[in-house]
Amino acid sequence: MDIGTSSFCSSGGFLGGGRILNVGGNQANTTSDDATWNSQPASYGGEPYEDDDSGNTETLADGSMLIIGGDTMGGYVNDAIMTDLSLAPCRTHFCIQNRSLTPRPPLRIHPKISHLHTGRFPNNPMYEFFPSTGGPYDSQLLADTLPANLHPLTWLMPSGNLFIQANWATKLLNLVTGKETPLPNVPHAVRTYPASAATVMLPLTVANNYSATILMCGGSNINDWNPNDNVIIDIAASKSCVRITPDGDQICHDDTSLPEGRTMGSFIILPDATLFLLNGGGMGMAGYDTQDWAIDESYATDPITAPLIYYPTNRTFTRAGLANSTINRLYHSSALLLADDAVFVAGSNPHTDLGWDEHK
Repeated sequence: MDIGTSSFCSSGGFLGGGRILNVGGNQANTTSDDATWNSQPASYGGEPYEDDDSGNTETLADGSMLIIGGDTMGGYVNDAIMTDLSLAPCRTHFCIQNRSLTPRPPLRIHPKISHLHTGRFPNNPMYEFFPSTGGPYDSQLLADTLPANLHPLTWLMPSGNLFIQANWATKLLNLVTGKETPLPNVPHAVRTYPASAATVMLPLTVANNYSATILMCGGSNINDWNPNDNVIIDIAASKSCVRITPDGDQICHDDTSLPEGRTMGSFIILPDATLFLLNGGGMGMAGYDTQDWAIDESYATDPITAPLIYYPTNRTFTRAGLANSTINRLYHSSALLLADDAVFVAGSNPHTDLGWDEHK
């Protein structure tokens, strides 16, 4: 697949017809760190989408896709104030105002490219659809959940509503009217990036009447996200697990805790309706940079190489019969189930640029 732009920190998924849609990402480091435009194919009108780095996507019942969150410039966590901006020469007498700015500046004439850098990055509290239905549309949830809302967690519910979780907050979004209905905050820990809990919708079965319940395990209990003020790798990951049924009682219930705290874990639903939990670390969070305390640029340490099996029917974890991994899997690791029941695992590259020393 020939990808024309950087897909770092992009999002994507399968459309209803089986095509893969990749959305957003970073510009090349040699130009700027602005997020990329997401242009529609000509068959969908060819109109550009909102600038978007990171974020999340969710395939909907009609085969379309929701695009939500992210930021417009790239960064560790989100901010509501635009403080890193490139102003290009004007095509006309007045410059076109950048629609991503909060607050928006006055229109000005700029005879040359000007760069204003202060090091923080802007929030993108909006969502839109592919194929486009107009928009983007404002999300109050994303406006209220700074800074840990770059990658909001989303699940389509049987009711047709969308369950959204970001930072400590949860809401149900009516995809027709745009109304957001607040639900209880998630207790004990932040589950979204960079805290990065393992999250999953439990298998829908006859026994549970096809009830859609979300399980979240791990993450981090933190309120100050500034990596320049905090030694992130000294923060222990949470071992708490909670579950919520958004179309049901809408209450966050405590579930069985993990045997150790874990960040950046991955849940895989196995064919027997159990869950396989792997990857991640016990200290720190997702992310990377060059602070003195970072370990080879990684914001996480204490890799957990021992996987777990979770049984939804009795809410228990076990390691019985499971061998440990021989490879540490931290930031940017992934896992997926193959057709022969094997779990394919790859990744772990917490670096400012590509690392070519390991391909396992």
